[in-house]
Amino acid sequence: MDQRSCRRYGVVCIDLNTLAGQTLQHIADDEGLKKVNAHFKRDHTHSSILGARLNASIVAEELKKIIDGLQSRN
Repeated sequence: MDQRSCRRYGVVCIDLNTLAGQTLQHIADDEGLKKVNAHFKRDHTHSSILGARLNASIVAEELKKIIDGLQSRN
């Protein structure tokens, strides 16, 4: 579901594709493409364990922001 659809239906959306892409771009800028490649198995579609951990940490951080935002409403 894209951001526009999420807003339309009033649901929370974590744009993992964009967030992971931004994070990997920062890694490439700071440490080089070899470090980025370690986040993938054989292609740039399927994550390695390192890539899965990165994705999980991004989701966890975004969920924390969402929960904090919901709690501040009360």
